Amino acid sequence: MPKVRQFSVHELEKNGKIFISIVFDEIVTHISSDIGSNLVKIERSGKSEKTETGEIHQIASDICNEFIENGLLESENFQIDNTKITVPSNLQKIRCSRFSSAFLGDQKVIKWLEKLDGDVEILKLTENGVIKGLGTMEQLKNVTKELIAVGCDISDEELENLRDDYCSLVLNSEKLTEKGVKRALENYLEQPQKAGNVFDVRFKASSTDFDKNDLFKGLMKAEITWEQYFSFKISYSLNCGKILEYDGFYFDLENGLYSVKIMIPMDWKPRLRDGNTV
Repeated sequence: MPKVRQFSVHELEKNGKIFISIVFDEIVTHISSDIGSNLVKIERSGKSEKTETGEIHQIASDICNEFIENGLLESENFQIDNTKITVPSNLQKIRCSRFSSAFLGDQKVIKWLEKLDGDVEILKLTENGVIKGLGTMEQLKNVTKELIAVGCDISDEELENLRDDYCSLVLNSEKLTEKGVKRALENYLEQPQKAGNVFDVRFKASSTDFDKNDLFKGLMKAEITWEQYFSFKISYSLNCGKILEYDGFYFDLENGLYSVKIMIPMDWKPRLRDGNTV
């Protein structure tokens, strides 16, 4: 089966019903059932509606098997959102350029991530809780451009073992400290920047004596100017001798948590410290 542009699974509970949609390029399958019922309606584009008996999530997982060939599901974009379906029984490998998941709960995302095979340009994971063990997964080392994990337990050491050339890095982990964030920030500033790139990391300070300036101590090529308590400009010296400026934000959160963010606006142009653009 050839590589397709889009594979996605979305789930919604509303008015006592469960709705699941599965998109495989132009093949769209809608599955619905009353909560607690074993009567499941299945509608597919271009075909008449049919009814099956069984548990809706298992039926949805079985339908996903139809798009798997020799254990492989290959798609440019792979997305699973807010669904309780299990990993399809025939699935051995996922190959994609962009992998996105949101609010799967109960560590389910780990089961899907274990199937990732080869390089992934963008990995975007969002959970209300903590994705445990994420930082030890070999699959993270294959992310080449953007790593986004909102709700994880990645530590300083685990982050250091990952790539150092992400275009965008978004992490939320209480196991990260200012030490790991500082290393990651320096790596980020060394990369060629373009509109839409972002560095956004939430971490827990290693000491109650933590000061916001500790984040930037030792960054020999950076100069920080605080404009307000929560906003700053960072001037960074490139190896070519140019000094670029970025706008940054810092937030003092609750329970010893802090956040630092540098977002490259969509209309951004490289700006020298003298105000001219490159």
